[in-house]
Amino acid sequence: MDVNNTAKRPTILASIGRRRAALILLCLATLAGCQGVPYRGAEDQARINTDLKLGATPSQFIPLRWAYSDYGIQSGTQTKDAVAVVQPGRVTLVGYEGGHYVSQASFPVASVDCAYIFESEGSDRPVWLLQKERFVFLSPSDHRGNGDMARRVQLVKELGNSGFKLQRDAQGPAYRPTGKSERKLVLNTVVGHHMEEVAENQAYNVCRPQ
Repeated sequence: MDVNNTAKRPTILASIGRRRAALILLCLATLAGCQGVPYRGAEDQARINTDLKLGATPSQFIPLRWAYSDYGIQSGTQTKDAVAVVQPGRVTLVGYEGGHYVSQASFPVASVDCAYIFESEGSDRPVWLLQKERFVFLSPSDHRGNGDMARRVQLVKELGNSGFKLQRDAQGPAYRPTGKSERKLVLNTVVGHHMEEVAENQAYNVCRPQ
């Protein structure tokens, strides 16, 4: 046995451990940096009103992540940060570019067949805005998929108050199982990353006659 190499092993392991810790911190910092929509309450609400020329219309401001998605077999969804501004008859998704708030997308009630509510209103699951050709994925959650139940409850309430038709699971789901499944690496907020058998689903517009 090489005594010198044996003596060096703890030092090497410690060095690897430090590098791994540094990598984790870098990843966390990168994720934090990706949250590119500064929002801290009343001051930023005023700036959003000014930049988007919303006027004096009462609005609700709800930080979330969103994406467009096509109907059909569902896989991973690449989302981006926004602040949902809910006004009577409309929801606008607001981003931040060049020091100013900008509209990423805006959805009047007439362009949405219904807002699909996964599970109960007290859940932290996503909300889908079902349109004719595609749906809009809204998730009051962070980059790790941790849902914020209070924001989700507020989002559902404000969409209903704004005039959007709400469709709940009990009224009919917006997805059908295909009967297939596969093992995927998923993130659970309690036990961390683990392999799980995930059923394959096909999304469709439950609020539009098929």
